[in-house]
Amino acid sequence: MHYDVLNLGQNHALASRDWDLLIMDESHTLSKNEQGNSTSALRQFWGLTVHDNGYQTWFEDTHQDITNARKEARKELDKAQKEKDAAKEKDAQQRYDTKRTAYIKKHMKQANQTTKGRNIPR
Repeated sequence: MHYDVLNLGQNHALASRDWDLLIMDESHTLSKNEQGNSTSALRQFWGLTVHDNGYQTWFEDTHQDITNARKEARKELDKAQKEKDAAKEKDAQQRYDTKRTAYIKKHMKQANQTTKGRNIPR
């Protein structure tokens, strides 16, 4: 299947599939965008292949609940900081710290599980 058909860069469901083999034809088209940055399709491919550069993409695709909770808490904190309301900011900071800690713990646990038994260079 061609990666354009899969909509590789935006198809987060691909991360939940257990792939035996991935072959990227015409992979030079994934490399970089006009600004010289990695494309979302390349980051997604890296994530699917458990490449170091794609682990974050893979983790966020397979753990959207905890990822979205952390991002939403960060938005609330940013908003409270702009409003310069100390009480709101303190409450938002506590919520963000809680979500961020949960995200980091899950991230570290998953990283350990993902690399166990695999010869993945670190």
